[in-house]
Amino acid sequence: MFRRLRQDVAGFRRFVAGAAADQGVSTERLGAKLVGRYASGAPLERTEDAPEDFDPTKADPSRKNPGILDPKKINNFEFAGDDADGRLVPRAAHIRKAYPRDERTPTGGEADTQTHRILRRGIPYGESFRAGAPSASAAGADADRGLLFLGYQASLERQFEFVISQWFNKPDHPERGDGHDPILSQSTRTKQFTLPGGSPVHLTMQRFVFTTGGAYLFQPSITALRRLSRASAAPALAPSPRAPRFPGPELPPRSGAPGAV
Repeated sequence: MFRRLRQDVAGFRRFVAGAAADQGVSTERLGAKLVGRYASGAPLERTEDAPEDFDPTKADPSRKNPGILDPKKINNFEFAGDDADGRLVPRAAHIRKAYPRDERTPTGGEADTQTHRILRRGIPYGESFRAGAPSASAAGADADRGLLFLGYQASLERQFEFVISQWFNKPDHPERGDGHDPILSQSTRTKQFTLPGGSPVHLTMQRFVFTTGGAYLFQPSITALRRLSRASAAPALAPSPRAPRFPGPELPPRSGAPGAV
């Protein structure tokens, strides 16, 4: 699955700044609430192997403990046990919508959730937004920028299409009234996001990501590619010898027959 996702970076930053001011928190903190991670990638949820002084509630903890960004640690956390009510990571936060881990969802528990996961990679396109740059410039607010997104899965219906339709765009996933995914939900012009403990609790925002292109493509499995590779490396068969041609009179072709002018 391929998608070209245009991102309104300036609009997203304006919204985060305004909502953070309303909530009385930093823009860094409010942004982490929407995504579920800080800009560094550090999770807002406490990892199981975090140091004792790990505190994700005030600022990006990776500044003090950069070790939590280790690939073996950065995803070592769950949601249901320590944060069922979403006060640390809201249940509608992007990473929690996309992968609810061990919490119950309308379609089942973690065993069901695992069947909807995809392997994904994104490549940024366009120049990075720079505050103060002229709107029409390459670094300005109106420039075309975003993400070229690739997702690999065994079933487009059970994985990509399910996650988009049943999780990102459903305001009642994982629980009634949680809201839309603030990043990738595109089903409505305006979206609702529930922020437990916030004042106000319900945030209203516009869309910041727009799909401007995409395709479903077939990717052969690694096993199939290996078989094809072996087939192409096999020596070509020697051509069959032609039957001998004996000299004889050349007859003119009949009218309408192949070879007729």
